[in-house]
Amino acid sequence: VAQQALSEMRLGWEAYRAGRYPDAVKSADAVLAGSQGNPELMGDASQLRAFARMANGDFRGALQDFDHALQIMPESVECLLGKGKM
Repeated sequence: VAQQALSEMRLGWEAYRAGRYPDAVKSADAVLAGSQGNPELMGDASQLRAFARMANGDFRGALQDFDHALQIMPESVECLLGKGKM
């Protein structure tokens, strides 16, 4: 399961970098659905979804995801900077 989640995260970040933000959100959703027992994966997936939502103009959703990611990884510079850009 963890290997599948890591593969899905790679696909999600590839989609994000290619500007396919809805695909990145779908990848993050899949990881979040299957990673309930893995806080690190949940934090990473929340961060991915936050950046994809922000890039797609869903600022409310992005803010919720940044907040969720920061609950799991409170010292994440990427999340703090992303949230600050909103």
